[in-house]
Amino acid sequence: MRKFGLVLVMLIAVLGFAGCADEAVEDPAKDVFDNTIAAFQDLNSFRCDIHINSQIINDDEEFNNSTTVAIDLVKEPLTMYQHLEVSDLDLSIEMYLTEEGFYINTSQTNQWLKSPLGIYASLIESAQGQSNIESIIKDVQDAVGRFTLEENDNSYSLVFSAKGEECEELLGDSIPTDLPSGVPIDELSYDMLKYSFLISKETFYPQEFSVEASFSLKANDETMKMSQMYSGKYSKFNEIEKIVVPAEVRERAVDMTS
Repeated sequence: MRKFGLVLVMLIAVLGFAGCADEAVEDPAKDVFDNTIAAFQDLNSFRCDIHINSQIINDDEEFNNSTTVAIDLVKEPLTMYQHLEVSDLDLSIEMYLTEEGFYINTSQTNQWLKSPLGIYASLIESAQGQSNIESIIKDVQDAVGRFTLEENDNSYSLVFSAKGEECEELLGDSIPTDLPSGVPIDELSYDMLKYSFLISKETFYPQEFSVEASFSLKANDETMKMSQMYSGKYSKFNEIEKIVVPAEVRERAVDMTS
């Protein structure tokens, strides 16, 4: 079962609604999303704290996993700090991407490395994608007309949910046909899918988001029922001026670039 432990977020990450664009000319939810994307594009720095809770049930076995990711990101020039922890794998990864170079340390080695970026490019791309509210919103843009919009004194709340066949109708061709390992998926059916966003009324900066999914999957003659809650919380808008590699890290790092 462990081999499926990191599959859930990858399956959710490739989902995008297809062929369900709303025909309405004016849509309050669309206006909020458009303003959020514009505000996010103007941001130069932010922090995003991500939590991913997963469950897999296979016959009498149950697998639970929790992943946390803390990301500090500066867009210009692109620099980043990330700290990732995966509970089930007892894995921790800490890394800095700065103009000084790329530094990484894992709990498996407990050794800082100054490394060429190439072999870790996928980690950088994943961190950027996980924290990019613009790409998350664009995944659901064809179903914007189905979001409910509520507001209080400070925030807009946007929620969309679907069940059963409605999920598959909305997802269309974006439903994956293979696991990230390349193993073909024989059957994949969604029980529930829910997106929610909390947006600041004053700035249109994203405050929180969550993606919740429950589905059944059959691959390699194994049938599993899976569920996942993927959520993020934003802070420190334009407060991070620079990502700095601590002197202790620079001094301890083994230089792999030469």
